Amino acid sequence: MKPHLYKNTKLDRFIIITKFIENAKLVGLGVGLSSLCLYYITLCPGLAWGGGDSAKFAIWVKKLNFQWTPSDHPLYVLAAYFFSLLPIKASLAYILNLFSALNGSLTVCILYYIVYMLTTSTTASLAAAASFAVSHTFWMHSLLTEVYTFHTMLLSIFIYLLLAWQKKGGKGFLYAACFIFGLGVSNHLLFLLTLPGVFIFLFVEWWKNKRLFLKDTLFMAFLALAGAFMLVWLTATDVIQGDQVTSIITNLIGIPIIESLNLSIKRLLLFVGLLLYNFPLFGFLLGICGFFAAKQQPFSITLLFIFLFITFSLFPVCYNVRDNYQFAISAYLIFAIFIGFGFVFSLGESSPLKKTIYLVCLSTISLFFYYGTAAACNYFSIDVIKARMLPYRNNNFYFLYPPKNKDRSAERYGKEVLSRIEPYSFIVGDYTPIMVIKYFQEIEGLRPDVETFIGLPQKQIDEVKKILGKRPVYIAAIEENSHLIKTGLYLTRNDLKEFVVESIPPVFKITSKN
Repeated sequence: MKPHLYKNTKLDRFIIITKFIENAKLVGLGVGLSSLCLYYITLCPGLAWGGGDSAKFAIWVKKLNFQWTPSDHPLYVLAAYFFSLLPIKASLAYILNLFSALNGSLTVCILYYIVYMLTTSTTASLAAAASFAVSHTFWMHSLLTEVYTFHTMLLSIFIYLLLAWQKKGGKGFLYAACFIFGLGVSNHLLFLLTLPGVFIFLFVEWWKNKRLFLKDTLFMAFLALAGAFMLVWLTATDVIQGDQVTSIITNLIGIPIIESLNLSIKRLLLFVGLLLYNFPLFGFLLGICGFFAAKQQPFSITLLFIFLFITFSLFPVCYNVRDNYQFAISAYLIFAIFIGFGFVFSLGESSPLKKTIYLVCLSTISLFFYYGTAAACNYFSIDVIKARMLPYRNNNFYFLYPPKNKDRSAERYGKEVLSRIEPYSFIVGDYTPIMVIKYFQEIEGLRPDVETFIGLPQKQIDEVKKILGKRPVYIAAIEENSHLIKTGLYLTRNDLKEFVVESIPPVFKITSKN
């Protein structure tokens, strides 16, 4: 057979580029930079609603406020604080959005190298990284102030180090992984869900190779505690200040979360639907294929990924809270690795052209799918999300379409509220709208004369009764959605029957009927 003679044709140029990509070891950096460009272009230009958490984290970062309960994320606050010191001329909200984008792109880059280490296939690694980069939940959280891309960045480093130890030997990788584990737990308790899979992984490696001894285990535990230095410090501070030890231990091991766990078939089906939405069509099929193809990996690695996926998936299925969908982001990361396995298994012997077509589909189909879904729901007035209606926010596009570069709804709300209410007003409301208002007060210095109050409906009404007649009183939001009214979490017009309610968009002024 004669060797192929390259000519200056489109086909030959395509083959040359493809061969370069197959042999390039720096492609992962290119993937990371490409995802960073995508996130930068679609980044939220300011404060996002974020369920109120985006505003809360910005305030905590500004004040360097450390607390410790399962929802306080002290390591994120510290890391974001140092990032906010960079000489970037922008609002704090935008800088922290950029921090999320940077962590997201680092996650994508490391994910590429994880899959490459396991498959030695550049195209499979690209498929996994690209699929995850444009997956709905991860893409959206890479654009606003939240802890989840920082979590996935630490998680991907942790997995890479474990695999490097298994593949290359050298206890340094394992020791570094233990330190990263401590850091991960300091950022988010979701990191604890790695323990079942990691214990099984280490046990199999010990059984096969007798690579770990008691002194190694003790040193690993020490390094994990060193990584969790913030938790150790905050816990010690609480003890010194006289907090009850039982309360501290309860928060530290997440007993309130454990008590909220219960398996639900409805949430299980919802998780499968969300998995399909995050990895539409080809991505979902390749991931399912890769789940079964994982058995081609060494036994310890197969068990590691299967247990990681199961534990990461079961937690959002069992944890019954309003926004549990975002807790599945760790499972999506593992599913992206399965996509890499599935790509090798299904397309390993395919032509470069066919592989490229699949890569393009995996990278681009999500954008059209997400936009099309949001637009269709808008056109037919379908309320899939059943989320609360907040001023100036289009729920279908906010929740179903990840790009946030045109979203200024939270900023508009906060600034308009503070510009329209009377001097020395008192505003009551639930967490989300009040935190947005507090952001503009505490971060941008607007209207320090205004006082706010956060609470459940009855608490809001009690405060209104106390203040009414002494200061102008406003309600931040009134819920009109019948589905959400039943929850009892939001103030409704029925709750305010004894008052006169005057709409002064985007808030409501409350006066007495007398």
